[in-house]
Amino acid sequence: MLSPKRSDASRVNGRKSKGPITAAGKSRTRHNALKHELTTIDRFNPGYTDQILSFATLLCGGERHPLLMEQATIIAENELVLRAAGARQHLRAGGTHSRLQVGEDLRKSERYLRRAFSKKRKALVRFIRIKEDLELIKRANI
Repeated sequence: MLSPKRSDASRVNGRKSKGPITAAGKSRTRHNALKHELTTIDRFNPGYTDQILSFATLLCGGERHPLLMEQATIIAENELVLRAAGARQHLRAGGTHSRLQVGEDLRKSERYLRRAFSKKRKALVRFIRIKEDLELIKRANI
């Protein structure tokens, strides 16, 4: 059971904004998540599918085990995010943008970069474990 104080706070918060209501407001906020393009890089985006799958296949070295391919694909996706972010930073630094603009862009994309590093590192650990397990299985079957 909620206390009266908490119930009142919930009621007040419930009346606050729940996002844009008008067509103009919805139009302005429509592409907020895509501002820096890093969120669009994944295997389901046709523009990146070939790059990601070819890198993942290269990582697997001919091994087509589904668990290994899944981890290799995650590694490839996040490596592509990190490379795209690095290229973007390089272009911004040499372009007409001020240092303040470049710094602001870096601050905004830092969260995505940290997440990409973390996902890549975890997938790499799982990839190595799966690869070692597959080697053990092959040796046992010989």
